Amino acid sequence: MKRREFYDLGIRCQDERVENFALELGFKEVWRFQTPENFDGGPLLLAPSDQREFRRQIAKFHGKAKIIGVLSSSMKNDRKYIRNDFVHILHGAHRYRFNRSFVRELKENSIAVIFDLSPLLERGRTRSVSLYRMRHNFSLVKKKGVLFLLSSGAKSLLSMRAPLELVAMASLFDMSREDALRALHENAESLRKRTSPHYIREGVEVVEKNEG
Repeated sequence: MKRREFYDLGIRCQDERVENFALELGFKEVWRFQTPENFDGGPLLLAPSDQREFRRQIAKFHGKAKIIGVLSSSMKNDRKYIRNDFVHILHGAHRYRFNRSFVRELKENSIAVIFDLSPLLERGRTRSVSLYRMRHNFSLVKKKGVLFLLSSGAKSLLSMRAPLELVAMASLFDMSREDALRALHENAESLRKRTSPHYIREGVEVVEKNEG
């Protein structure tokens, strides 16, 4: 049986040592999300304050960033963001409770949801409310077949977690071990394929013919 390879595709730490440290933790690959302020060609995470800023950022970066995620804020705003053809990812599933119509739109627009586990390192009400929302949101996301991933959401090296630590943390909001492993491997690989320039739709990719 082929050994699973793990991916954390939601890191927010800007430290250039992230990739090497991730290898030590047991990941094959991580995505280190950049912001509009420090963008130099990698995955881009937007956190717009309103629709006008969102449209401005998309117009500026959609031809430069092959991977664009939006930091979850409110359902009202996120619903508009995920309808944009250049957005691939909704980062964070703990800021509010999803509803069925919103999850249906996530599915229809092929948006992947990253469950950022960093709030679970907090104490008190922040942690308990985040767990409650994640439990509810994961149930809907899984039922509707939306692509889901796990991430430490780390903003520093110290906040990064190994794959099996993320699996254990996800169990706190009733994600099974198998679902968590799938989120870190199969689902992450699926997202990587979706953001490939050769991707057309699920199961269909352009294959370049070698000359000669």
